[in-house]
Amino acid sequence: FQAEDGIRDKLVTGVQTCALPISVHLLGAAPPSSGNPNRRSLGHALVTAEPGTSQMATVYVDRVVWLADRARASRATLLGRAVAHEVGHLLLGTIGHARAGLMRASWSDMEVRNDAPGDWQFDRAGVDAIQATLHLRQAGWQSVPGSVGCGTD
Repeated sequence: FQAEDGIRDKLVTGVQTCALPISVHLLGAAPPSSGNPNRRSLGHALVTAEPGTSQMATVYVDRVVWLADRARASRATLLGRAVAHEVGHLLLGTIGHARAGLMRASWSDMEVRNDAPGDWQFDRAGVDAIQATLHLRQAGWQSVPGSVGCGTD
């Protein structure tokens, strides 16, 4: 998955994302984990110290399948949500989590199965942070001599 054509969310409006250099790697199997197997993450994002420069996330398909099957939910839907969560880390520039919504740290079987829309959206603070980051990126692209700014021909 290469997010070269822009990333859109129904709450993130007014921003042309241009060609974000973001890669999401889907791995068939996660590396062996230590500790409680019920606390296994579905993926991770490599977040860099410089805001707006994080580029790579990984989602472990075997763990997505495990959770989807355990929760009796759609594997494809859960995979998409895991990808969106990890891309959210890259766009937000943090490994931190929200209390609710797509960027929460833990997803229970009930939440995965019940499919409540509010459980799978960015919260207002996340939307605002993503918009600010994208505006900064856009300003940086437009300031490069000879570059074509976002949304221009």
